[in-house]
Amino acid sequence: MLTFFDGGRFSFHAAVDPGPRQGGEVFEQGGNKLWLWGEFYGLKERACARFFPALGKSEGGAVGGVEVSAAGIQKKAVADAFFRALPEQCVEEVLRALDGVFAGVLWDASARCLHLFTDRLGLQPLYFWEEGGRCAWSVQMRDFKHLDLTLREDALHCFLDLGHLVGEMSWFEGVRLLPAAVYERRVFPEGQTERRRYWHWPQPLAEAEAPSFEEAVDVCDRLLRAAVRRRLEGGGKSAILLSGGLDSRLVLAAALREGFAPDALTMGMKNGEDLRIARLVCERAGIAFEPRVLDAENWLEGRERCTVLSDGLINSLHLHQAPFVPEWVLPYERVLCGIALEATLGGYWQGSITEEGDKLQAQFGEWMKEYGNLEGDFYGGRAVSFLMDAHVRHITAVSTYLMRQFVERPLVFADRDLLEYVLSLPDSYRRDYRLYFALLRKYYANLFAGIPWAKTGLPVFHPLTPWVLRSRWPGLRTVLYRARDALADYERWVRMEPARSMLENLLYPWHSCIKIWTMRDMLSELHAAPRFARTSRAEKWMRAATAEWWLRYVSLPHESHP
Repeated sequence: MLTFFDGGRFSFHAAVDPGPRQGGEVFEQGGNKLWLWGEFYGLKERACARFFPALGKSEGGAVGGVEVSAAGIQKKAVADAFFRALPEQCVEEVLRALDGVFAGVLWDASARCLHLFTDRLGLQPLYFWEEGGRCAWSVQMRDFKHLDLTLREDALHCFLDLGHLVGEMSWFEGVRLLPAAVYERRVFPEGQTERRRYWHWPQPLAEAEAPSFEEAVDVCDRLLRAAVRRRLEGGGKSAILLSGGLDSRLVLAAALREGFAPDALTMGMKNGEDLRIARLVCERAGIAFEPRVLDAENWLEGRERCTVLSDGLINSLHLHQAPFVPEWVLPYERVLCGIALEATLGGYWQGSITEEGDKLQAQFGEWMKEYGNLEGDFYGGRAVSFLMDAHVRHITAVSTYLMRQFVERPLVFADRDLLEYVLSLPDSYRRDYRLYFALLRKYYANLFAGIPWAKTGLPVFHPLTPWVLRSRWPGLRTVLYRARDALADYERWVRMEPARSMLENLLYPWHSCIKIWTMRDMLSELHAAPRFARTSRAEKWMRAATAEWWLRYVSLPHESHP
């Protein structure tokens, strides 16, 4: 739903192609209004009593004589907390007490002030447009089609270069994506704006001040299990998106220790490593296994539709679940995943932004300017903070945003207590998987001993695993899996029928929207690209296809081009 504000009056436009869970909720109290989206966890055990009185049982119940779910009670409690905070001007205190994936807009009628906010990691998108005292907001970028705005040509070039957008960039002129952990106040009609971050990425402790490594392993286990428990305790049927990697297997192992037994959803090639490894894990764990097979015939199915549902934010090549949603996930109340746990626990990204500047510049090129001052307080000068924001928020989490339109998608790595504790540890604890592997060996060896890891082709405790991880030979994965990726052989499939003919016809310059907007003949560019380039052929072809699908969907007339 797009909310339009003009001179104190609100109007609403129906959401464009909404998912069943994308509506959000609107609360009202004494003329004040709150638009709230997302999911909240651990409210009873961690929220401050000042703003959150007793919440009642978490299983759900009646509010105002109407039966609501546990999630509904959580949102109602959060809304009441914000309304209590308005007279005391303590909205930021409420934000700091919350844990979850959320965004909101709060209208203070007496002060004629809009308060906009996002969760700590910005995983729930919130888009905002303002012009001449009028403004509009939505969590779906496609809702701004109602305003007939002009497409940003630089956004199109950015997407074709990187496969995603960056910073606060959106597809439309004047529409911006609010940053992570932002709290913004806008007073009307004066137009005064105040913006700040209510949270900053934690700084690592010096080893002399930090807990011992053994204590850190124990605390990480306790916090991980608590994070998983909070995300599964709401009742209803649960599943986990299980791959051949470590992160999803660790989340499953923690869930089993907490007494849960989610079904496992796995996709991949029929004889691929992901399906084989996940099947071994499920057999050992004793849980239901629900596999889906990707092949040369079906891998493109649903990609155009999922491009629309993900607002064209990511190369649809990486929307691996596209052929199977929503039917695959509809039987479940929630589907967990393990994304970004490796980046959090494993210390895969290290050093400062200054030290890794050359790497970042090579990766993002001219688009680095969209992030502004990278040495600012929010990132704390740490590469791990910036890359978590740039990669996880703008790439990895987009696929979870797609599925969250159909089912709750709890993100364990984003748990407030877990994230803040782990990133406050010395980098030496996390470097080279030291903390991660110690945690697996001490508490979760049952699901890891003897079962391969898709990243290396070896069990995680195998003596050759460290050598494979340190190897920079680009052909290693091809030798291990006879393909560039363990999940799907996109590099070969993109050159096969029916994909080849479909993509060439889609990008044919006589009717290509990309050609109209940029004068770039993508078909000729793609055919002329060197075969052994750093960016794979499948990545480039599907970036262009995704951009073409999105441009056709938004249907902006060529006459509106600046």
